[in-house]
Amino acid sequence: QAYEDELTALRELAGLYARHDDDPSLAETLDDIARCLGQTGEHRAALGEAERAVTLARRAAEQDPGRHEPLLARLLANLSIRQQASEQPESAVPTAREAVTLTRRLAEADWTTHQPDTARRLRVLGQALRRTDAYAEAVACYEEAEATLRELQADGADRTAELALTQTRLAATLRAAAYAHLDAGRATEAVEALRSLLALTRRTDAPDVHGRCVTTFTEIRAEFASEVTRAWEQATGQPYPTFVYRRVRGRGSNPAAR
Repeated sequence: QAYEDELTALRELAGLYARHDDDPSLAETLDDIARCLGQTGEHRAALGEAERAVTLARRAAEQDPGRHEPLLARLLANLSIRQQASEQPESAVPTAREAVTLTRRLAEADWTTHQPDTARRLRVLGQALRRTDAYAEAVACYEEAEATLRELQADGADRTAELALTQTRLAATLRAAAYAHLDAGRATEAVEALRSLLALTRRTDAPDVHGRCVTTFTEIRAEFASEVTRAWEQATGQPYPTFVYRRVRGRGSNPAAR
C-alpha cells in the first residue's frame, strides 16, 4: 500500500511508454496511476488519468478489436468507478453501459473467459444506476449478475465471494428502493421491493444480507406502519412479517419470515 512510491514508478513507466503513445501498455499504466490516485483520495486527478487511458484503449481497439477490446471494456468499467468517486454518476452510467455491452459481446465469442467479467461490470453499472436513483434498473443489473454467477458456479467455478458481494449490494439497493417509494407515497411499489428482499434472504447464505433484511423490515414497520402493513396484506394476502431470520440449510424447511 505504498501508493506514493508506486505512483513514482508508474509515472516513470508511463513516460517510457509515451514515446510510442499508440502502445496499449500506456493505457494500462495510466489506469494503474488512476487507481493509485484514487487510493490516496485524489479523485479528480484519477478521473483525468482514467479518461486518458480509455481514449488510448479505444484507439487501440479500433485498430485491432480482437486483441484490444477486452482492455477497452475493463478500462471503461474502471472509468465509471472513477466517475462515481468524483461525484459524476450521470456520466458513470453511460460509461458502465458501454462496458457491459462490449463485455457481453466478448462473452458471446468466449463465454468462459468473459462471462465472469460480465457479472463484475453489471455490478459497476448497478452501482452507478443506484446513485442516480434508478433503482429498478439497478436491481435488474444486480439480479442478472447474481444469475450469471450462479450459472458459473453450476459449471464448477467458485464464485462464493463475488456472489455474496453481489447479493449484499442487491439487498442495499432494494432497501433504498423501498424507502424511496415510501417517501414518495408509493406503498405498493415499496412492497414489491420488500418482497424481492425477502426472496433474496431466502436464497442467500450471506449473513449481512440476512441482517439487512431484518433491519429493513423492522425499521420500515416502525416508520411506515399503517401504509406498509396494509399494502403488504393487499399484495400478498398475508400479514406483514414480524420476524425475518436466516434460513439454516439442512434443518428442515424453515421459512424466512413469519
